[in-house]
Amino acid sequence: MAIPPCKAGRPVTAKHPSKTASCASRTSAPKASSVSRLANIAARRLPSSASRPKPAPATSTGCLAESAANSSEPISHLKVATGKKSPSNSPPKARWASFVSTCRCRSNRWRSTGSNLLQKTAANRHERGFDGGTMHRLIIVPLLCLLASCSTQPGSTPGSPPPSSGGMPQIINVSAYDPKERQREGRGYSEHDVSALRANGASGLIARAGKGGNLDEKCSSFVASADRAGMLPGLYYRVQRHVDAVAQADQFVNRAQALARGRSWNAPALLLCGDFDGDLPLSAILRFMDRVEARTGVVPVAYLENSTQLKQTLSGADAATKAKLRRMPYWLALYAHDSGAGPVYPAPGNPNGLLKQYEVWSDWALWQYGGVDWQGGRSRPKVYNHDRYRFPPYFGNLDRPTERNVFHGSHDSLQSFWQRHGLPLR
Repeated sequence: MAIPPCKAGRPVTAKHPSKTASCASRTSAPKASSVSRLANIAARRLPSSASRPKPAPATSTGCLAESAANSSEPISHLKVATGKKSPSNSPPKARWASFVSTCRCRSNRWRSTGSNLLQKTAANRHERGFDGGTMHRLIIVPLLCLLASCSTQPGSTPGSPPPSSGGMPQIINVSAYDPKERQREGRGYSEHDVSALRANGASGLIARAGKGGNLDEKCSSFVASADRAGMLPGLYYRVQRHVDAVAQADQFVNRAQALARGRSWNAPALLLCGDFDGDLPLSAILRFMDRVEARTGVVPVAYLENSTQLKQTLSGADAATKAKLRRMPYWLALYAHDSGAGPVYPAPGNPNGLLKQYEVWSDWALWQYGGVDWQGGRSRPKVYNHDRYRFPPYFGNLDRPTERNVFHGSHDSLQSFWQRHGLPLR
């Protein structure tokens, strides 16, 4: 912020000597030696030594009124000394001396007025019961609010605080494709260190264990580093059509149980999720769910894309099948309010719109609002940003895109949810 220009009659502090010099130049006053010499001439012409203000010191280079502000002479004496204007035919030095005296007078008058105002303010403050600490707080609190309003929005630049999610806990999901390539300045992460995710506000991390019969090689490192960072660890398995659903469920459970036995965990449970491809028949979804529950006692979370075929399949199921599906919490995927429009269904617009189109669940548990597309040799973030859900393209101060989710509940309910639908770790 630029230093504001000095106004005549305002004392200049010793903190800004350069400001003092510029002030003198703006008043078009002579140099310090001339000021001192002319002030001494004016002093000799005053009526008496008792009513005469002190001459300006020879070392001063500030505003002319600064010497008046330093004067200890009473205002009434200065009025007597400068009560008459210098005649227009007076010598130039005399006119200049009169001007100097007038500046001194007015400066002291302003100083006295300011002092009286401060005294009245102090008296009112005492009468109303305000103490010094209260007044300081009344000044400091609006100042802090002003500073906060001038700061950048969360997530807009590296170093900014975590992005706003309406108070909902943030969850990151990863796979062998993560981390994505670096795209800007900021913090990075790897499968061996996810502390940057935690520092930016992530409460949990769900790693892909495998897909279609193939295991993910980064899974164990991701969940272990998440546990070290104080995040809740979880696993998901992408169920595909070309491999038997039960065989995929067995591979998933085997991996989860091996990880649970493989180390000493801080987290209470390892969340289990099924990621169901959009072309899966309803029978494959149910068989995967039944097999995971039979082997672990855990009902997994159901992740569903914004798929026309899945909507038709699930919405057309009978009441008993829908009741069984509802035992799996719904993890939805929606990256834009206008995505998913087609000849059968309009764009759902928001999570509640998807609930109506699937006609199975009355509420959702997790929402993947941030995904990543691969376009032109580069990862492109696709992030929901509409109406009351305004998510930035990057997560906090991370230097690359991530796949992001929110949990539909509080942090306490997230802990309960994780244990209810997760494999116990201790």
